[in-house]
Amino acid sequence: MLSPEEIPNTLIGFHTLERLINILQSSDKYAKKNAFVEIKNTLNASSEWTMLKGDNKFLTEFINPVSRRLLDDSPFVRMLVFSLTDECEDIAQEAKALWDKAGNQYVRENEREYKDRMDYEPPNLPHYPPGVQRPGLGCRILIERECGKFVQAIGKELCDWVALVKVKAAQLLSQLTLHAEQNITMQMDKIIGPMSKAAMDNEVPAVVSFVRLAAYYMGFFVPPKVYCDLIVEYMKEANQGERRVIASVISGSKREDLREHLPKVATTFCGRTFKGKDQEALLEVISSVLKTCQEDCLDIGEDIFCALIGVIGLAEGQTLIDRAEELLEEFVKLAGGDKSETYDKFCGSLLNSLKEPTWTVHCHEQFIFYAMATRTGEIISTRFLEILGILKDALSEKSEPEVKLKIYMAVNEIIKDHEITLPTSEIKEKFSNAMLDDLLPMQLKWYPGQCAEAIRTIASTSLYLILTTFKLELQIPPHIPPLLQGLIEDPAEKTRILGLLCISAICNNIDFHDNETYPNLITNVLKRLDDCDKKVRELSIKCIQNLYEAHLTQELNNYLNKALLDFAYQTLIIHLDDAEKDFREKVFCCLESIGKIEPAVLREKLLVQNFRDKEILARLTTSLEETLKDLSNKESKRTSEGSEVINEDLCNTIKTDQKLEVSKIVNDCGLQLSDNLCKLDLGKQSNQLIDINKSDQVESNSDQRQELNFNEISSNVKKELKSESEKLIHLGDGDS
Repeated sequence: MLSPEEIPNTLIGFHTLERLINILQSSDKYAKKNAFVEIKNTLNASSEWTMLKGDNKFLTEFINPVSRRLLDDSPFVRMLVFSLTDECEDIAQEAKALWDKAGNQYVRENEREYKDRMDYEPPNLPHYPPGVQRPGLGCRILIERECGKFVQAIGKELCDWVALVKVKAAQLLSQLTLHAEQNITMQMDKIIGPMSKAAMDNEVPAVVSFVRLAAYYMGFFVPPKVYCDLIVEYMKEANQGERRVIASVISGSKREDLREHLPKVATTFCGRTFKGKDQEALLEVISSVLKTCQEDCLDIGEDIFCALIGVIGLAEGQTLIDRAEELLEEFVKLAGGDKSETYDKFCGSLLNSLKEPTWTVHCHEQFIFYAMATRTGEIISTRFLEILGILKDALSEKSEPEVKLKIYMAVNEIIKDHEITLPTSEIKEKFSNAMLDDLLPMQLKWYPGQCAEAIRTIASTSLYLILTTFKLELQIPPHIPPLLQGLIEDPAEKTRILGLLCISAICNNIDFHDNETYPNLITNVLKRLDDCDKKVRELSIKCIQNLYEAHLTQELNNYLNKALLDFAYQTLIIHLDDAEKDFREKVFCCLESIGKIEPAVLREKLLVQNFRDKEILARLTTSLEETLKDLSNKESKRTSEGSEVINEDLCNTIKTDQKLEVSKIVNDCGLQLSDNLCKLDLGKQSNQLIDINKSDQVESNSDQRQELNFNEISSNVKKELKSESEKLIHLGDGDS
């Protein structure tokens, strides 16, 4: 019972509280912050006394307006649990102190009921969020008792249309999870759906941050077996919100407990999409797995590799690509650091997924193959046969033109990065032969339509890169030269340019220089001198020059088609008087080069009256005359050298004959002297021999004046023989 002195004060308190409540109820209409502050101070001063000494008839009217003030924008109005995560540090500290005080008081008042927990429950847990202080026992007990009553209400508020309501609900959820600890497991099936929706709220980043914080806390308290069954199974085709939640839960999980459930986690990697937010969330899940599980993540290495390459291929922006590449490098480090070995080990699932699709314009695989070829090129050499099979399938007739363009872009990147993608000469040769024999011919043929034209252009680019990049002595298939002749007549300027470049690149190939191919090739290239594109005309001139220079060096080519050369001279002479000076200079260089083949023929065709540019005609004429003069000098020198050789050979022959003749004469004279010493007719024979020797000596002196030494020797020998014969004759006369 109240004393008589207290009755007036009590009545005054009741009337004051009634007026304050009325003001609170009507204040939503006016939203005056200063009034709220004063009302709050008044309530703090009088509410305890009024409640203790009065009745509770005003409680239902009092609680609703006061609870709404928990979400007030003013830091002076907000209260307690919501304020534990307040952005104002002073309010957060004050709220924490009051909350700890309330918890401690509750434990003291119920000590008998919670004595076992107070005595035996450890103050700290071994696996707990780092840098976070564990709430007191009393605070945790209060939340455990009441959390089931308002979890569903929090879920609804998370999806409210008012931003402030969503933020406060997310803040409350994070503190609820931290206080409830393992008891939050029973509420996960109720709250996980609203959390996933709230995590997709890209308009209010604070909501996403606090929801992810709540999910992070759940990872410390909920076993992976439980949340994998409850959450991951529910998220097989996860959106960005669901992936953000599961990424945060994984970040708080224990490595040893999570490892055996990684295959279930990998199911969230499925589902390829072009949406940037979904890709970003997927990368967050992979990042959480890599950081939490470390080397244990290799158990699902194929799924991680496939998902990362998928994001690189389908990413909307460069930021996502860079992030995916960072995670790929981190994955390689966890696998040992060897890119080639890692990619070869974990690319199986990716390659299998690329073998089955229908290659249409809408398929994701074309972009993923491009990403694989450009970002993980080491796979090409280690899985060459599988890659080749995918290329054949993607470039078949049933594939759509857009797909072929993307695949050829990937092929060109493979060729450009050949030091990584095709590291050995053997692999380069296999790749080149496969392209030249199987993949390129069908795309280089002429088909009507702009799509076919675009494919021919990019296929020609691939052909040119193969012929010029690898520096290999390739065996050019016989079907390639006819295709090149078709390319230089293609309607597309780029294709004609690439065709001429390809011809110049392999002009030394022997297949270009047979009796049938070479004339057709030269004729078609000469036609390109009248092309409408300047670049094509210039390349045609260079191509003609290269073809003739190569043609003259072919060992198997034993003839020169002079009629074709004459036609080439005539065509080039016409363009020597072109309107563009630069083009005239290029024609001049070509004629100066191939004019050395038949300079006299070309000189006869140069008529002064047919040229406007007399200066370039004079230069070419001078060059041809110098060429003719050089050829004449070389011919004269060659003739003189030949005659000297002939004369030398003749002299050697004569010397040999004369020596034989002298030897024969000496032998004959010796025989005659021994057999006919007493015969009278020896003198006559000797005289005849002397006469013959004299006549031979005269003829030898007149015909071989250059051999004076030899003739002198021969003459001396003959004189000795004559004197010897005369002596013998005188001896014969004396005897007779």
